Amino acid sequence: MRHVLTLLFLLGGTVLAADEARVRELIAALAADDTAARDAASAELRTLGDEDESGEVERLLEESSRSKDAEVAARSKEVLDWVRAWERLVLLGGDGGDWSEGAGAMDVATGEYAWRRPYKCVLAMGPRGRDASAYVNSAENGLECVDLRTGEVRWTTKALERGAILDGKYWLGHQGDGLVRISLDTGEVEWRRALVEGHSMGGPWDVPHDARALYVWDDDGLLAVEAPTGKDLWRTKAELLGLGPDGVYVTVPGIDANDAIVKLDPSTGRMLWLRDMPGDGQSIQGFSDGGAATGLVFVENETCHTFALEAATGKVRWDLEAPSVDMWIEPDGSRAWMATFHGLYVVELATGMVIAVPGMADETSILLAEGNTLYEAHCDQVQGTAELQAFDIAKRAQRWTSDARGLPDSGISLADVRFERLPCGLVLLTEDGPERSIEVVDPETGKVVYAHAPK
Repeated sequence: MRHVLTLLFLLGGTVLAADEARVRELIAALAADDTAARDAASAELRTLGDEDESGEVERLLEESSRSKDAEVAARSKEVLDWVRAWERLVLLGGDGGDWSEGAGAMDVATGEYAWRRPYKCVLAMGPRGRDASAYVNSAENGLECVDLRTGEVRWTTKALERGAILDGKYWLGHQGDGLVRISLDTGEVEWRRALVEGHSMGGPWDVPHDARALYVWDDDGLLAVEAPTGKDLWRTKAELLGLGPDGVYVTVPGIDANDAIVKLDPSTGRMLWLRDMPGDGQSIQGFSDGGAATGLVFVENETCHTFALEAATGKVRWDLEAPSVDMWIEPDGSRAWMATFHGLYVVELATGMVIAVPGMADETSILLAEGNTLYEAHCDQVQGTAELQAFDIAKRAQRWTSDARGLPDSGISLADVRFERLPCGLVLLTEDGPERSIEVVDPETGKVVYAHAPK
C-alpha cells in the first residue's frame, strides 16, 4: 500500500524540503518502545527513501546513522542499507561455474542473496538503479524480467536462451526456431521471424549486434537482420570478426593459407576493402575495434603479433610483437593501454611505439577505466591468486596494488574471474568449481572493504 502520508508530502516522486520535519519524526520513532511503532516508521522510511529522487531522505538517514542513540543509529543504517541495496547487488548465474542451486542477486556487502530462484541462468541486467531489472531464463516460463532488488517477476515471455539488450529498450533473442524483438517495458513481442535450420547466435548468452542489425549465422552463412523490423539486410558466406562504427568485419580464406580481413558496408553488405593477414600462413586469433577516435582496428595473429589497420583503407599502420588480451583507449584516441603477456603497455597509436610499461599484466587481464584511473585485474597462474592494481593514467604510473587475492591456493582461469565497478566499490569475484570468493575493494586505496566466501 502506498499510504496517504506519502501522497501528502511527495510530488512527482521527489521529497519536498518542507517534509524534512516528517522524515526526522519518523527517524525519532525508530527508538520507540513500541515494536509496532518502530516497524511502521521503518516501513514508511523505506517507502520514502525508495521513491525519493532528490537524495534528501538518504542524507537524513545517513545523518541519523551517526546518532549518539545507538538504537536510532542502527535502525537508520538498516533502512539506509535497504534503500541502497541496488548499489551492492551482483547477478550470479548463467556464465559458468556450478549453478545447480539456481541464480539470483547477491549483496556483496554481506555475501547473502537478496533473492535466489531455480532459474537456469541469468542472461542480462538492465541499467543499474533503484528500478533496475534482471533478465533470467526460467525453465518453466522462458524469459522473465524481475526486479533486481526483490526478484519479483515483472513479466514473462516464451523467448528462451540466448539474447542481448539493444539500446536499453529491447530484447533480441531466440524463440523456438526464430528470432524475436521484445519490449523491455512490457515483455510484448514486437516482431518475430523464422530462421533456417542450423542457425546460431554467437556466444552462449549474447547476440552480435549494433544499432542497425543483429547478426546470426546458419547453414547458409552470416545473415544481417534489421533490428527495428526483423527483415533481412544482406547475407555473406564469410565469418563474422567484429563490428565497428562504420563497418562490419569478416574473415575469408586469403592467399598462401592466410586468413583475409574484409570490411563490409553495414547497410548493404558490399565489400569496402580486403586485406590479407600479414605474415606467413597466419590465422586470425583476435579482433577489436578502436572506435572513431582512432580510425583503427586491431587484429592478432597466431604468432602473437598485434596489427593496427586503418579502418578506412585496411592499410597496416604498425605491428607490435605482443598479443593484446584487453585494451583501453584514451578518450582522445592518441594512446592505448594494452594488457599483454609481457606486461601492461602504453602504446602511441600513431606509431605503435611502447612509451611505458607501468605494471604487470597477464593473459587473463581485465581493464576498467574511471576518470584518471585505470584498474587492472588478472590471475597469477603460478601462484593461483587474483591480483588487482590501479594506475594514474596521466602519469602512466601505478597508484596501488590491492590486498585482494581471490580464492586461496586455487588455479584460476579467465572464465573464473569477474571484475566490475559498483557504487560501493570495485568488485572482484573469483570461482573454482563450487568455491567462490567475493571481495569489494576501495577504489581510492585498494584496501578490501568486504570479503566473503559465499556458496
